[in-house]
Amino acid sequence: MVSFVAVKTFTTGEVAKFTGVNFRTVIRWIERGELDGYKLPGRGDHRVSHNNLLIFLNKHEIPIAEELVI
Repeated sequence: MVSFVAVKTFTTGEVAKFTGVNFRTVIRWIERGELDGYKLPGRGDHRVSHNNLLIFLNKHEIPIAEELVI
């Protein structure tokens, strides 16, 4: 039996909103390895996990929005 754990993920647009930058900047961060994210198959949209977003925000001393705190 295989079990799965649901992990909250965010689009580049959502990450951009939390960090105050354009979504293209978020894509650049992912492509440069500054923000750990991944590409979806097909269209190639990027996603960032909740945990990786929090790590990035802490590392760069970006305030964490209340809605990200669980």
